[in-house]
Formats: sequence, structure tokens, C-alpha cells
Amino acid sequence: MKKNVFIIFFTCILLLTIIPVDFNLALKTRNKLIGDLYIDSVEPIQVIKDADTLVKDKLTVIRVIIQSTFSEEIQLKVNLTYDFGTKTYLENGYGSFGFPIRSGTNILYAPGGPCLPGWTYSWGPDDFFKWTHIGNDALIKVELDPNNEIEETNEGNNIKFADSITVADAPQFRVLFLPVAFPDEDDWTLSASKVVPQKDFLLATYPLAEIDLYCFTGSLWRISSDPGSTITDKDWLYEVVAYPIACTARIMGFNRVVIALKKYFGGTGVAIGINKRPPILEPVVISSTFPDNDNVAHEIGHTFYLWHPQDIGPPIFETERYDVKEKDFGDTVDTFMSYRDDPTWIDKERYDGIPYTLNPAGPWHYPGDPECGIPPQDKNLIEFPSWSLVDQLTIEPPTYTCIMVHGTLHNDGSIKVNNNWYRIQATPDFPQQHIMNSENNDNYQISLLNNYHQTIAIYPFFASLEYISHIDEIGVPEVVKADYMPLILNVPELVGTRYIQIQDINGQVLAEKEITINKPLVTVTYPNGGEQFKIGDTIALEWEGIDQDQDTLGYTIGYSNDNGFTWIPLAFDIKETTFEWNTKGLSIGDYLIKVIASDGVNTGEDISDGTFTLPKNKHIDRNYPYSNLLNLLENNKDIIRLFFLNLIKLKIL
Repeated sequence: MKKNVFIIFFTCILLLTIIPVDFNLALKTRNKLIGDLYIDSVEPIQVIKDADTLVKDKLTVIRVIIQSTFSEEIQLKVNLTYDFGTKTYLENGYGSFGFPIRSGTNILYAPGGPCLPGWTYSWGPDDFFKWTHIGNDALIKVELDPNNEIEETNEGNNIKFADSITVADAPQFRVLFLPVAFPDEDDWTLSASKVVPQKDFLLATYPLAEIDLYCFTGSLWRISSDPGSTITDKDWLYEVVAYPIACTARIMGFNRVVIALKKYFGGTGVAIGINKRPPILEPVVISSTFPDNDNVAHEIGHTFYLWHPQDIGPPIFETERYDVKEKDFGDTVDTFMSYRDDPTWIDKERYDGIPYTLNPAGPWHYPGDPECGIPPQDKNLIEFPSWSLVDQLTIEPPTYTCIMVHGTLHNDGSIKVNNNWYRIQATPDFPQQHIMNSENNDNYQISLLNNYHQTIAIYPFFASLEYISHIDEIGVPEVVKADYMPLILNVPELVGTRYIQIQDINGQVLAEKEITINKPLVTVTYPNGGEQFKIGDTIALEWEGIDQDQDTLGYTIGYSNDNGFTWIPLAFDIKETTFEWNTKGLSIGDYLIKVIASDGVNTGEDISDGTFTLPKNKHIDRNYPYSNLLNLLENNKDIIRLFFLNLIKLKIL
């Protein structure tokens, strides 16, 4: 056995010694050919070609279109300068001998290839560029044959700069995947095999860097009401399921929450709050099967005012895919905002081509999509916005101390407030021009008043029970009218505010809350640090709350397994001081509990004094790809360890 290993090793060394010599001889011979190289274009690519903006810290390649007048294939090296001239990279192909350039047009994707048509796959699959500065970069440069290894008829055309391009910083974007069950359903969890592909596709197609996108999977959220046949009623689903979850997600700082249902009303998903007036952007509802990798990207796309090509969106069905991480470039696929099957991608219009547009109410022609069996139609619609992703995701809006005002609008024009409001740090839902004595045509307003009931500020808004209704893959967008409509609005809190009122536009008070003198006090009592539990245990969380003003308190609960960086919601505005937490499906680690108490507006919170632990035993997601291999390795770890020890003894390793 030792002899065979030695022969194989000696043969490999001999081949590695011989091949470069022969290759260099061939290279020298070809360099005597007569011809010229020059660059047609230089372009950095992250998601689409011809992009207007790059995102800081997002994986990037530079596409270089190279023309060759040599009659035969040559091996070329290029030098690339990027990130505002602060970084350079020598692209020298596989084995550092250059990459193949054929006569005519060649398309190089650097770093790591491919170079088409001569080399159709990547020689550096894990090589990428990143921009680490923001601004306007006019210093992206490519130089062919930087070491003058190739004789050309014109040595003066080997350098080209890319067009100047804006580099912007995307804000942190936090997405919560939340499994939801009704009383008649068993416990269930979302596996990584469902969530990870959705996250990867979202990251690949949105203007977000990996350090900007945070995806979390929460514990099972149980709904106390049995939907029965009303699960087909989107208004019921919006009020009973999406509304409290959206409130809690907003309190905990999530941008979007993916509500996964097993008992679903059909279709693949719905951005359930986007076309409401006012909209609630956080929740999207999706079937727990996640049939396609682009389901979440599609539904979250609606919350950024991206629409289907077959109805109210731009009628662009096809696009070119530039998947930088997978080094897969230029294939024609369908836009993920269509109903067409995988593979899909995002088109330029929806990515960065549509400025904010408020489409007017009136007749609208749907072009349909014969490929999906959707005929053209004509509908009358209310106004709705359209907007591309880049404009929305490369601007970080300011945050202020706000009061999360929420309630339910009813068909008699009244607004009912059934739960406590919460003080949060958030982006206001009102532009600055609406603060203080603004003129408007809206039909409701939120007024801030001082101790003497004098108005400090007025925040007008428009609310209506009419909205554009649609469930993906079922029907088409059309205007319907609900009997009731939840609303959530972040209202900036101003110094001196004592009363917050929701009024109609004539000043009639529909709801009021008083900001009392004292904020509530809450104390987490169990678990409070040092406890150990097993994954799957049901833990009885306990806390105490008091309020010196004798206000009735509501409690919103969350947990963290990253030392308080992220809080995953468990319950919204419950009145009890205990909560049964099912830990099935959680990962190993150290955990904290946070309880937020509200007396109506004032809030207080407490976090467990120390972490408690779920065990550090091996846990494998049995539904994840390659789980059979992981099981095999786990079950035979002693045999595998012995095998490698024997290899070491034989001096093979």
C-alpha cells in the first residue's frame, strides 16, 4: 500500500513539473502571432447589467468585453483597479498562466472567470470584489497584458476606464420567518431547507449586502382563534393573524415578517398589507411549502411596490440573470415578479429603473400572460404607487422616538382601539411637512395635545376600506371593500405631549389615550439566568409588572440567542404575567428573555439578568439537504476518527 501511494505521489509531482514547461513553450510560440487586443467596455455587476448604483460590501464582479484580432487563441492576463482606486487585482486565470482569449469578442468576468467563449466555467468560484467606500467611483480601470508578455500591433489601447458609477450603502434589513399554527394544528417548525434558499435568493436579487441582510426563524406562533371556513377570508387573516404579528415585529425592529401557514387559503402567498390604505408593510403570508426559491423575494417585492408584468406592473417578463455568487451570467430567464416557473431573476426596471410614481385611479389594461394562461383584462383601479428597489433600499431613513398608534377602522367611519400603544424607536410614517398646521386633503388626523388640551401637532392621513385585493396565482388585482381594516402608524412624539387623539378631518375625536406621569415597571422572574433546558421543552416564562398610575398593563414578549442583538417576538400585548414557550425547533445556545410593558402609551422593559441555556448536544435538521450524509458522519464518528488516525500512523496524512 505504501508503495502504491509513493508511485501516485511521484507521478503527480512529475506532471506538475512538466505541464508548466510545455504550456510556457506554447505561450511563447503564440505570442509571436500578429494581432491586437483592445477593450470594448468595463462594467461592475452585482445583480443586473447597466446598473445605476452599486451597493457597498455586496459581492461584485467586473465584466470586461475584450476584442482580439489574433487569428488563434492566446493566454491573457489583466490588471483591475476598483473601489475608488484603492484596490488592484491581477487576473491571471487558472494556474496563473492566463485565461484564453479567442479571435473576436470575449467576455471576461473577474475575478475568477469565466471568460467566454474560451473558458465557460469559473476557475475562482470563491473570488469576488467588494466596494468598501461610498460615493461616485470614476476610477474603475482595466489594463490588458500589464507585463507586456504579448506582442501587439497597437500597445496603446490596452487601458480602459468604466463609466462613473454611484456606490451606496444599504441599511440593515431584518426579516423574520415565523411559523404560525391554529388551535387544531400540531406543533411544527420551519426547517433550514425551506428558509435558506429563500434568503439566498433574496440576497442575490436585492440591493443588499450580506452584512445588511439578517434573516431569523422564530418559534411557533399560535393563534387562539380557530379560523374554520374564514381562513379563506383575507380580511379575517389580516386582522387576527397579520395585524398583531406586524405590531410585534415593528416593536422588535423587523423590517418584514414572513408568516408561514400550513392551513392556507390557496395560492403561494400574499403581501397582505401593501395595498391597504394606509398600508402595513411588514407582513407577508406564504404557504409553508415554499414551492419556489423566489416566493419570499416575490412577496416582499410587493411591499416595495413591485407588481406583476401580467397586470399592473411594467410588462417585462424576461431578463438576464447575473448571479454573482454562483458565477452564472447572462442566461435569459423570467422576472421573479411573474408567475412563471424557475429559474427567475429581477429585471432592470424593477431593480433600479422606476422612479417613485403614483399611478392615478381609473381604467387599467392588464396585458395578461399566455404562457401562464392569463388572458388580457380591463379593470378600474384606485391609485397605487410603483417604485424600484434601489431607491428604497439605499436610503436609510432617520429614526425618532415614536408612538406606535394602532387600531381598526370600521365601515361606519369609527376607529376602535383595543390594545395598548407602545413607545418605540422607529421611522415616522408622516413626512415632515405634515407636522404642525399642514394643509391636506386627508380624511383622518392624529393630534398631539398638551396638559391643557392645546394642539401641539397634527399628523393627517388617508384611510379607506377600499383596497386592491389579490392573492398570488388566484385571480387578478381588483378593487374590493372590507368591513374593517387594521392600521398601524408611527407618530413622532413631541416634548410636552400629554394626550394623543385620532380624529376625523373635522376634529371629531374617535379615540384618545393619555400619557400618564409614570411608566410601568416590569421584572423578569423566570428564567432569569443560569437555568438549563432541553430543546423541545415548554418553558413557563414569568414576570411581574406594576404601574403607579394603576393603569392596566399589556405585555409584549421576545427572546434572543445573540446576546440581545435581535429579539424574536413571542406574544403581543397579552394581559397575563406568564407565557408557555415551546422551544421545539430552536438551536443550541444561550438565551435571554425580554418583556415590554405598556400602560397605554408609556413603556418599560426588563431583560433576564443572565442567559439560560439550551443544551450543546448535536442537532441536525433532518429536512436539510445532505442530512443523510450528516447522519452517517454523526453515527460513525468513532470509525472515521480511527480511520484518519491510521492514515497518520502510515504517514499518508
